[in-house]
Amino acid sequence: PFDHPLTDLRVGVANLTVNHLQLMVGPDVPLAGLRDWTARRYPLRVPVDRVGTVDRLVFELALEQIRLTPVALESWGGGLVPAGNYNEQLSLYRDGKVDALWQFMGIPSPSIQEAHAARPIRPLALPPDLITRLVQLGWSAAELPVGAYGVVTSPVPTVSMGTSLGFHAAVPTEVTFAITAAICDNAARV
Repeated sequence: PFDHPLTDLRVGVANLTVNHLQLMVGPDVPLAGLRDWTARRYPLRVPVDRVGTVDRLVFELALEQIRLTPVALESWGGGLVPAGNYNEQLSLYRDGKVDALWQFMGIPSPSIQEAHAARPIRPLALPPDLITRLVQLGWSAAELPVGAYGVVTSPVPTVSMGTSLGFHAAVPTEVTFAITAAICDNAARV
């Protein structure tokens, strides 16, 4: 998804966790999957993460894939609500200011668990063509597993990716080594 190679980026630790793209909505949202959003012109209010995050990047790719623009969404009565982090998403959902959660997080996500405790949630599947596009960009086809959050009753198509910790090439080798060693030597604690 990048315009050019990031030659100054170095990976220090790969596959710290496996994160899944999780699209959760309130039980009253009449959508069966992400593609239904545009087909039904549903006025969904969705929290969006900061520019530069994986969540935002994938969200923008998803909107492009289902041919939805923020202007069209607003014309239907929905909207994209800025959220600086998952805790802000949780607060917005808990307060009824958004109808969904969009997170690229390990399962279980603490904020999705808390959201479900406050207001029930249910997952929405990603469309196959979006999954194919994301696989071409480096994600893996995946499923939200049965039993997740006590609400996933059958596998839900999505994508996943291992997380990594990267360093700029200018970070001294001894600093990179010390941080990497601290993580690897204390895996259970981390």
